[in-house]
Amino acid sequence: MDGEIPETGMADVIINKQTFTYFLVEEDGILTMPSGCPHAAFNITDCVAQGGHNYLKSSLEAAFKIGLREHKLGNQDTNTSHVASENILHSVLTHYYLAILALHPGIVDGTNTDNVTYADLQKAIRFFPSPVQMACLLCMTAHTLAFERATILEDKEGYECPASIYMMRKTSRDRARRLLDWFAALREPMRSRELLIMASLKDTELQEHFVPFFAEGV
Repeated sequence: MDGEIPETGMADVIINKQTFTYFLVEEDGILTMPSGCPHAAFNITDCVAQGGHNYLKSSLEAAFKIGLREHKLGNQDTNTSHVASENILHSVLTHYYLAILALHPGIVDGTNTDNVTYADLQKAIRFFPSPVQMACLLCMTAHTLAFERATILEDKEGYECPASIYMMRKTSRDRARRLLDWFAALREPMRSRELLIMASLKDTELQEHFVPFFAEGV
């Protein structure tokens, strides 16, 4: 579907005023789409289909945006925000973090004397994200409560969250702090996205529990 999702969700889409693209997925076929893409699936014959999530570097900004939206409205439109998706995001951050340490192990204990910049990382590490993309990833792993999707049906329980996810959240927050300390290029993108999170949590119960890395306006 082209255009933006209505603020109230896909239920308010005016069908005859949008343009839709249809894909026929045959047996053994795979269809991928960007994060936050409004979609629906229809079976024309009896069949079994498996859906899942993955994150391309180019989709991190869209994932950040749709995650904040689903926190308020639930995942009725994109089914992006849940514990399995969060697990992937923590793993992606781990991949990039370990790639940095493999090149510059001295960064961990402060003995690095190479004055490595973020631009150096982008040149040295294949498919390394831009500062804005990395800031979105850091927010989605260090500020996870702001992206947990709302339970829009009162009689529907939320997803179970394994203890390992809580451990990942702490580890990712520690790694985010280190990356922000090491690389100045990340600080403004991170601050800007934390302001967006603050705005999305305003007047909610989670507002007082949100702990940004950068104070508002700093």
